[in-house]
Amino acid sequence: MTVQAATNEARDVLKQAQGIDYPNDPEKSLWRTCIDYFDGTVFTLNMILDHTYEVPSPDDIHTWLSASLTYIDMCEKEFEIANITNDKLAVISTNLTELLLNSLSISVVITGSNPPSLHGWNFKDKHKLPNFPMNIQPNAVVAKDGSGNFTTVQEAVNSAGQDRIWGHRYTIYVKAGVYEEQVFISN
Repeated sequence: MTVQAATNEARDVLKQAQGIDYPNDPEKSLWRTCIDYFDGTVFTLNMILDHTYEVPSPDDIHTWLSASLTYIDMCEKEFEIANITNDKLAVISTNLTELLLNSLSISVVITGSNPPSLHGWNFKDKHKLPNFPMNIQPNAVVAKDGSGNFTTVQEAVNSAGQDRIWGHRYTIYVKAGVYEEQVFISN
């Protein structure tokens, strides 16, 4: 039910975002990117609800909910990087963010994972997402300091195509740090 509520809210946010027009660039260009992120959120949440081909695994659900939160965060970050104030984003996305966090928390608890602590979530500091315990051995490790297999996320993603066994999850562990890069994932 919470994912359905988040999906409905994401559709509303997308519609509202499409109705907002900035008069000039770069704001207009940045906002178009945000609209793409909101569209991605709707698509991602629909994947959780659509069981046409198969029921998504709990890991998939956690990943997709986290991705939806990341879409909202990226929209905000792009405006910050460009040093442009955006008052509209918080107005239209706060409820969606809360619904996504609730969905993620409930999903983790239902699946029996160790639930992250979402109580006391500071919405002013959205960049500190809860840590999820992972009992998975990563296929690749990214570390800025060189202590991993790769120093950029893109290198690790690119390695997945070479090393991945079809039908098996390829896990990339990204160590703490700031990775200022755009990551492209091809099918």
